[in-house]
Amino acid sequence: MNFAFLLRIFIYAGLIFYVNPNRYADQMYEDLLYYYNKNVRPVKNASESVKVKFGSSLIRIIDVVSHELTKTISFRTKISDRNENT
Repeated sequence: MNFAFLLRIFIYAGLIFYVNPNRYADQMYEDLLYYYNKNVRPVKNASESVKVKFGSSLIRIIDVVSHELTKTISFRTKISDRNENT
């Protein structure tokens, strides 16, 4: 094993213990729902149910070694009510 390989292993192990994903997930959740008004619903009748699906995918992380992360993230949303034919 060469020195560069061992150095990468130690850096990645350190990042695993250093980064707390829950803190960032909580902040993202708070930022996304900051202006959310729970009284506004995309249905004609407010008593009907609404199904909302939200997903995200981390596509890539660039330049981890210099501690400057460039992230590419994809978001998908789908809102449907009971009357939708999909």
